[in-house]
This record gives sequence, C-alpha cells and structure tokens, in this order.
Amino acid sequence: MEKYFCRFTFLILLLFNYSVYAQVEPEKLIVDEDSLLLLGKSNGDTLQIDEIEDVVEIVEVDLNNLPSSQIYDTWNTEHIRVKRLNSSNFKDTILVLVGGERNFVFPYKGKIISTFGPRGKRNHTGVDIKLNHGDPVVSTFDGVVRVARNYSGYGKMVVVRHYNGLETVYAHLSKISVKLNQEVKAGDLLGLGGRTGRATTEHLHFETRYKGEAFHPCHILDFDNYDLVSDSLFLNKQTYKMSRIPVRNHSILANSSNVDDDNQADESDEMMGEKPETITKSNVVDSKPHFHLIKSGDTLYKLSLKYRISVKNLCEINKIKDTDILSIGQKIYLN
Repeated sequence: MEKYFCRFTFLILLLFNYSVYAQVEPEKLIVDEDSLLLLGKSNGDTLQIDEIEDVVEIVEVDLNNLPSSQIYDTWNTEHIRVKRLNSSNFKDTILVLVGGERNFVFPYKGKIISTFGPRGKRNHTGVDIKLNHGDPVVSTFDGVVRVARNYSGYGKMVVVRHYNGLETVYAHLSKISVKLNQEVKAGDLLGLGGRTGRATTEHLHFETRYKGEAFHPCHILDFDNYDLVSDSLFLNKQTYKMSRIPVRNHSILANSSNVDDDNQADESDEMMGEKPETITKSNVVDSKPHFHLIKSGDTLYKLSLKYRISVKNLCEINKIKDTDILSIGQKIYLN
C-alpha cells in the first residue's frame, strides 16, 4: 500500500511542476503563410508583402486646434467621407492655397496615367500618377493627418486635412510613414509609392476634396510645370462636375446649372484597365477672358481672386503698380 502511495504522490508532484512551467513559459507567436490570407484576399489571390498592414501610431490631438474646425463638425479617422455635400446649399467659396505661411509642394512629379471622371458606369474620383515602388510621396500643403490606414480598394492610404478646409488623399502606398493626427508641413514625407489595394501597376492615386466631395485635382495642379495653377481656388457647384476635362476658372460658370447629386463621386470607385490619358494644356478648358473692364468697387485684389491671377502678374501685364488708382471703364488685360 505504501508503495502505491509513493507512486501516486510522485505523479501529483510531476503534474504540478509541469503546470507551473506551462504558466511561466512565454507565449510564442506562430505565423505561417496561410495566416496572411486573413487580410481579406480571396484564396486565389497572391498577397504582396506591402499589403501587410502598417502599425500606425496615434498622436494625441487637441480637438480645439484641429484644422478647419469652423468648416467641419467631425474628425473622423476611419473614412474619407462621412456624408454627402448638399449641393443646393453650397455657397461660392474662394480657398487661398498659398501665401503668407501657406506653402505648397507637388505630391509627386510624375505623369498622369488615368484621369479624373467617368469610367463606364462608375466614377474615378482622382488622378493616377505613375511612380516606382518606394518613391517618396509628400504632403501637398500644411495640415494634419486625419486618416492613415489600409482602406479597401485604396490600399494603404493617407488623408490630410489642410487649414483652408481642403483635403488631399494619397492611396496605393507601399508604406505609411506618418502617425494619425500628426501635423505635417508641405513637402513632409507621407509614405512610399506602391500598388496596394485595387491596382495593377505602381502609381499614386491622388484626390482633392472639399467638404468630403471630390473635384478634379487639375483645377489646382499644373502637371506641365509641376506647380499650382493659381494661388487660390474658386469653388462653386460646377467645381464638382464629374468631367474628365477641368475648367480652370469657375467664377464665370457661377450661374450655370446645378450638379446632379447622383453624378457625385463614389469613394470606392477605383477601377483599373483604363487607357492611359495625360492632362495637358491643350485639353484644358480656359474660360478666362482677354481683359476686364473696371467698374465701381473693383480692385486688383478682387480681380486676382476672380480670374485666378496674381496681383503681381496683373501689374506686369498692364505695366501698372499695385498702388495705382483704377478708373471706371479702364481695360485691365488678363493675359
């Protein structure tokens, strides 16, 4: 009997020691190739290494100091657009893009391989700019990172809200290089070029949005000279027209027909296989007249905003000074 009791005691001690060891043994993470399919790819797709989600750090944000808080009532860090813009209530708006402490840097100096506008039954809400894997993509203006995540067909994506209410979107990145809620300056690195999401080649999908709605980036970007079209942007209902060809001056179209809400951009309308198209000066509609007749209340500054030409250029074209007094009926040439 004593013999069996000793064996039983030995067995109990052995099990106890094993359980204690199991509790203190550090947990080991086992990752095999099949686990990568949890990112949402179908069984037949090949997952690129770039599509493993980046770990994006979050910066604490002061809700009282968010950019354009007088324009937006939310700071959503998950989605590009929270709600549609009611075009019937939209008021004509002038956004100052540069000047003073406002700076600008081209996001990536590449050629457009697919433009903004209709693609069959759907809409392409930005322009696709050709780049190579790993090329640096930078912020176009100063602002704060509102979204930094893997986002459906956009792949790895960054959205920056700027201090004038404009938002810019950078998609298909191979790597996100910023933190959520991080302040950025024009020219700061946002990420590296790639082809994550729904993309068949390396490129940057770039969008410009105001109050959530997309408009043609070539309203503000000159891809011939890699510069701004003008230092300000006139926004009205026509700005959001889903057209392949940008109209560079919308002030003349202020009384045109309203934009159909059903023709607005869909934030998941990234489609590939489109024949490459380059936006050049030859296929941009320039609605600026040759000259302006001065009437009561006109100033050089008002003309610069209306026709999107700087006061300095107006002075050079007309051989006048910015301090000169304008006369009613005087011709001010615009080009």
